[in-house]
Amino acid sequence: MKLLIDAGNTRCKWALMSDAGELQCDGILDAAQLDAARLPPAFSQADAIWMANVAGEQTLQLLQQMLEPLGLPIQQLQVSEVYQSLRNAYEPVQQLGIDRWCALVAAWQSLQTSASGTACLVINAGTALTIDAIAHNTFIGGLIVPGIRLQTQALAQLAFSQARYSTLDEHPIVSQGKLAEFPNNSIDACWSGVIQSLIGAIQRQYAYLQARTQSEIICLLSGGDAAIIAEQLALEKIPYRIEPHLVLQGIYLLGRQSKSH
Repeated sequence: MKLLIDAGNTRCKWALMSDAGELQCDGILDAAQLDAARLPPAFSQADAIWMANVAGEQTLQLLQQMLEPLGLPIQQLQVSEVYQSLRNAYEPVQQLGIDRWCALVAAWQSLQTSASGTACLVINAGTALTIDAIAHNTFIGGLIVPGIRLQTQALAQLAFSQARYSTLDEHPIVSQGKLAEFPNNSIDACWSGVIQSLIGAIQRQYAYLQARTQSEIICLLSGGDAAIIAEQLALEKIPYRIEPHLVLQGIYLLGRQSKSH
């Protein structure tokens, strides 16, 4: 059984995957509370640990401490220039986050076994919104945009007094905003502006990719805010599929490849 860990800035997502690539169970650890986290009992089934870490050295050390009772080395995955027939056109390759590369690898693998065409947008709606494009077996590039929480927190901090709130997450802009076509109050105006900006970025990349490939395109969504993005894509009639374990699936594929070499 392989223990897969996607160590992000806000959350550490994990899954146990069988050697045949079947998801057995999964969960989330709060990155801010790793120093007090207990080893989940399911982890005892693991015979290897494969990790994609974009959170840095401190998070790695905390995870190492938590995982030490397993007595297993942690294999940290690295971005490469190629995975099978998928070429990585990022420049330089090392600047691409390993979580993005894992998601791209899993998305490309999905394209090989489905009727979704030869192009897709890989969208991760987390702390940042990433919109990455695959066309004809090549990752051609993508966007990084501040995500919903980052944008609403910035607006709460800069545009409105937060003296009454102990944290930015309690501010109405972050916690109570509603999407409207023509918002008639400041809270909804901020929330709607954030959502519209993100959907607009996706629409534009979708149009660029369609013009470039002249082929059918699908958006593969993951991340904590995927459902919010999906609802808007449905209204815009942009094809999408929510893939909540896209990064973890990519970790499995890259880890398996590294062990076979």
